[in-house]
Amino acid sequence: LSLRDDLLAASGYCLSDSPNLLFYSDKLSTVVSTTPESPEHRWQLHRCAAGATKCLSVLPGAALALPKDPPDVSGHGGVTWLRDQPAATATGTLDGPAGLLSQTVSLNPGTYVLSWWDQARTATGDLATSSSTPYRVAVYDSSFALVVGDSPTASIGTTASPWSTRRTMAITIASKGDYHIAFGASGAGDAAGSVALADVQLEPTPAGGAASPYVGTDGTRTVVSNVCKVQTGGDLRAAFDYRCTAPGTCFYELDKAFVIDTGTLGTPTTSLQGKVAAGNFNYRHIDVSVNLVGTGVRDCGATPTPSCYGSGFTEYTLAHDAHHSGILGYGGTVQFFDFGDAPIEHGKALSAERYITMPVGSADLGLLNQPGILKPEFRGRPLDGSYRLKIWDSPALKWSRLEDIQVILHYRYWSRINKSPSK
Repeated sequence: LSLRDDLLAASGYCLSDSPNLLFYSDKLSTVVSTTPESPEHRWQLHRCAAGATKCLSVLPGAALALPKDPPDVSGHGGVTWLRDQPAATATGTLDGPAGLLSQTVSLNPGTYVLSWWDQARTATGDLATSSSTPYRVAVYDSSFALVVGDSPTASIGTTASPWSTRRTMAITIASKGDYHIAFGASGAGDAAGSVALADVQLEPTPAGGAASPYVGTDGTRTVVSNVCKVQTGGDLRAAFDYRCTAPGTCFYELDKAFVIDTGTLGTPTTSLQGKVAAGNFNYRHIDVSVNLVGTGVRDCGATPTPSCYGSGFTEYTLAHDAHHSGILGYGGTVQFFDFGDAPIEHGKALSAERYITMPVGSADLGLLNQPGILKPEFRGRPLDGSYRLKIWDSPALKWSRLEDIQVILHYRYWSRINKSPSK
């Protein structure tokens, strides 16, 4: 198990960047009123063309119910009404193709998917009951050369089911730069249009990939997440506090315990998916090894002694708190028991510039099974519980080079045996 990717990711809720690259993704009526405002964080209404008979206006659709499939995972969403109206009553701040609303987004080369829901509305805002004017969806580069575009016809819905299925548009970006994500109520030569849009999302995806559940954004793209990934070695190191109990006796301590909860195995949000064998029960420890990942994490340049060069380990303490530990039972229910505390005191974490893979290679297995590296103190205890980790400092430890910490578990479990139907 990776402390960075698996164990810290399982420790509750955190703030993270939304996969949605747009700002105000469900409030397209949040527009720039003057040019100096931060256009990259808001939508911009394009200026009307000279002599135009219609121009776009943008209104909030707060009274309209949201799409229900799939649900909004961020806990909110919103609707915007795009309507063409006489040019004399419309305003805009951005020079670009007329009749559009757009947001500027910086994109790297790759594939993306734009998604949204639509419904046709009348010029007065009522739910349309007949065929509507096609509206526009487009992506332009920084000079407003078209990258990809479409002219869908908005859904003619019913009061009970007013929304379209989720619309998507695949986007391929060839070069890094600023791009304009644009919507319009109608084409340049078409009759005036009126359409409601909900929950717009732009996200990177593998080629041919589908849109993920909608995540709404406001003036920031920061959202509360229950899958809390630690992205870099720097993020991992920042999760530790440096403390000393006496001169020369110092350690890096994980500022928050990580949690193993076998009751969540098999659910889509668990970070232990594919790591711990789901579908079983009564998970128990056999023994544990720890591996520090990074190049030059242990460096004897400051203490060039035979003892230093002959020691490929760093000391750690790992404490298991199981005072209220869940045991996943045969029927799928979790019962709680008090197994108390148990520490591995001053164990030896492998620090030999190895990255342990699964299956474990024979050379790595030989290192991990060495006395002092393989620790049996947790044997028989439940896998569930919270764990606190200290890495003890030493002259040879180069903390700034640490990229990850791996916890290698040998564990056992009970598996279900089903009777023959005839018995």
